[in-house]
Amino acid sequence: MTTLAQRLREIRHSFETGSTSPEVIEVLNAHVDRLVASKPEGQALAVGDSAPMHHVVETDDGSKSLQELCGKRFLVLTWFRGNW
Repeated sequence: MTTLAQRLREIRHSFETGSTSPEVIEVLNAHVDRLVASKPEGQALAVGDSAPMHHVVETDDGSKSLQELCGKRFLVLTWFRGNW
């Protein structure tokens, strides 16, 4: 089974070598256009804002609320947008 990291490396390589098919580029561009149109910057938290503790995030161990994760020493959230 291909891991997400492996698949992302493959996609990056195809872009860097110019071997990405026009169909794939069209789909990716459509997703970027949709993301831009959704204006995520208007929904983003500003520096100093608090995230809602009931917000659920996906982890390697399944879905967890921020409240469940806050007992750890550090909490780093990253955002990955993709559906391939």
